[in-house]
Amino acid sequence: MSTHGNERVRRKRFTQLCIACCFVVFEGTTLLGCHASQSAKETDKLVVTDPDKGRSIELREGQVLEVRLESQPTTGYKWSVHSDTTEKLTLIDQTETKPETPGYDRPVFQIFKFRAQQNGSGKLHLVYARSWEKSKPPARSYELDITIQRAGT
Repeated sequence: MSTHGNERVRRKRFTQLCIACCFVVFEGTTLLGCHASQSAKETDKLVVTDPDKGRSIELREGQVLEVRLESQPTTGYKWSVHSDTTEKLTLIDQTETKPETPGYDRPVFQIFKFRAQQNGSGKLHLVYARSWEKSKPPARSYELDITIQRAGT
């Protein structure tokens, strides 16, 4: 191969290396930026559990409220959002954990995430019942008094 050909190969490899480095730097910056914004969002979350039942809580508009309640879905019982829950909260996600050990009747946690939409007050009301037993009262209920303040106040 001629000297001119070797020079062209070196330039091509150098260009490829530069592009790869730029890509890595750009991706790293993007990932760090996403991570930082996710962390900021995570700190703007209030987590409540069963011992918080009946409490009065204050949120800011846009803040996320996460409710974690123990459940045994294999028995047919599950938590659900009752229709009298304030419209000032919007359900944005609902998941559940996996049982720690396999088998029937193992507890899990149901996780509800709500976003505080507008200032004002109302109730969050969850019920623990079997979906097919509509004529029976729920086995348990969970309520919180919610006050939402404007962001920045």
